[in-house]
Amino acid sequence: MANCSVNDFSGDMQAAKAIHSADVRTVRYYSENARDVALRYEGAEFDESRFAVLKRFIFAPGAGLSPVLLDVGCGSGRDLSCWQKAGCDCYGVDACPDMVLQAQALHPELGDRITCDALPLLPRTPSGAFDAVLCSAVLMHLDKAAIAESARTFKRLLRPSGRLVISIPLRGPEVDSEQRSRKDGRLFTDITAAELEACLVPCGFACHGRYDSGDSLGRDERSWTTLLYSLT
Repeated sequence: MANCSVNDFSGDMQAAKAIHSADVRTVRYYSENARDVALRYEGAEFDESRFAVLKRFIFAPGAGLSPVLLDVGCGSGRDLSCWQKAGCDCYGVDACPDMVLQAQALHPELGDRITCDALPLLPRTPSGAFDAVLCSAVLMHLDKAAIAESARTFKRLLRPSGRLVISIPLRGPEVDSEQRSRKDGRLFTDITAAELEACLVPCGFACHGRYDSGDSLGRDERSWTTLLYSLT
C-alpha cells in the first residue's frame, strides 16, 4: 500500500476504478475543501466513552496484542492515529486523494499506511488481511446498492472472527429529492440500522450491540449510532 499523490490515479487502473466508483459530487466536495475539512476533523471532540467501548470490542479475547485495523474513509487520519497509539497495527484508505494527502501531512507517523481506495469494492485493498475494519460516516455517501456491495467487501477484507465497526447518522442534513445535501450537493442516503443489518447478516456478520452519540463537530441537527459486528 504505497504513498499516494493526487496524480496517482492517472497511471493506476485499480485506483481509477476505485475513485470512479465513488459519488463524483461528494468526492469533489471533499477535494475542494480538503484542508478545511481535515482541520475540522482534527479539532472534533474526542468521545472517550465511545473509544473505550470500541477498544474493548476490537481487543476482545483472541484478537491478539496488536490487531491489524483498517479505517475505511479515514479522513484526516486522527482516529487512525489514536488506534495506532492504542496498540493496533493501523492502515487507512480514503476515496478522496486530497484527503489522503492531508492525512499523510497531519500524521506523518502513519506514512504510506494511508492510501487511496473507495467503496463499494476497495479494489486496491488486500483480502483477509484485517482483524478489524472501521467505517465511520462513510456509507451515508453511497447509494443503497453500493451499501449492499460494501457489506460483501467488508467480509472479503476481514479475517475469521474479524470485527466490523460502522457509524451511520441517526439524523442527517436536509436533502433534496435526489438525497443530496441542499447546502453542498453531497450524497446522503438514509440508511437505518435495520437496513444495514439486512445487508450484513447474509454475509455472515452478527451484531454485538450499538452505541448512540451526539455529533463530535457540535452540529445540533446531527446524531449517530455506532454498530458493532463480528464475522461468524
